[in-house]
Amino acid sequence: LYPKNEDVTINERESQEHLSFAKIKSSLYVGKDKYFHLIDSYLKYSDTPLLVYGEPGIGKSALLASWAIEFLSNNKKNKLFIHFSGANSNSSDIYKILKRIIEYIRINFGIKEISPEIKSELFGTFNEWLSKVPREIQFIILIDGINQIETNKGENILSWIPFKLPNNIKIILSTTDNELLEETRNKG
Repeated sequence: LYPKNEDVTINERESQEHLSFAKIKSSLYVGKDKYFHLIDSYLKYSDTPLLVYGEPGIGKSALLASWAIEFLSNNKKNKLFIHFSGANSNSSDIYKILKRIIEYIRINFGIKEISPEIKSELFGTFNEWLSKVPREIQFIILIDGINQIETNKGENILSWIPFKLPNNIKIILSTTDNELLEETRNKG
């Protein structure tokens, strides 16, 4: 899939896999621009996570992929982390996802601090890592298929997500799980 390059980190390779997945999915999008405008409006005016809910196969992944590709081509200052459940073999492990997000923050915002290696620290320090993003840069985390992500027994998949976000941090999630939708409504 990729030329063998010893300088490419595991995190960079994973990011490339998710971007490739998004490009493929975006080619399947036949929706209207009004949904893009709704996402863009969310970015401007909301301080809570956005949950895109719908039945399987309705086009949530294609919508988010298409929006992400457009966003990446039109925004050089702001940063977008994309994750699509099903894009690769690591895509359903919550710890690997959180590690990727923290590494993305560390690398893209020039943070010298080492990211945590212990699983429990990933949950515990996530908000702290979000606070390291410079206020003048908007950082968006997009995770498609949150309902497909695996956690340890008894862990809540939404427990790492702050439900009140700083102005420059946005989180966009998609799900087919009605229980996650209800839980999000109750918290937000």
